[in-house]
Amino acid sequence: TTKYAHMLCGMVETNALFVGYLAYDFVHVVYHFPKLGGMDLLIHHFLFVFCSTFSAYYGLLPFPFSWLLLGEISTVFLSLRWLFIKTGRTSTAAFGYVQYAFAIIFFVSRIVIYDLGLLHMGIHWQLLMEISTERKGAPRMVVLYIVSM
Repeated sequence: TTKYAHMLCGMVETNALFVGYLAYDFVHVVYHFPKLGGMDLLIHHFLFVFCSTFSAYYGLLPFPFSWLLLGEISTVFLSLRWLFIKTGRTSTAAFGYVQYAFAIIFFVSRIVIYDLGLLHMGIHWQLLMEISTERKGAPRMVVLYIVSM
């Protein structure tokens, strides 16, 4: 085992849930293609499934993986927003709250936390390279994580 094994706690279970959601959403987007999203969304989903599976299988980059997943929390409010729009409930107070929640959570999770995560990776690049000598492929994973967002 590796001296970084403690970082992998819960990673496989989290990956299984996330990949399950992505598989559902991928099929949903393909079924309604191109109404719900274009090829860019399908590629985004594919890269996330690949990175998630690769990360869990090899135990690579659990911290960057966690902040990438955290960015997906805004998807819940995006879906709620879509539901309100499709059901004609855009004049309700609840829709206003969902709008604000989506904007705030999107900004915090995908802009602030993601950028702080990239900064953290840059500061601790040597540690990532040390881990990558124990686990093959980590430098490529860093690039794939950045590209997948």
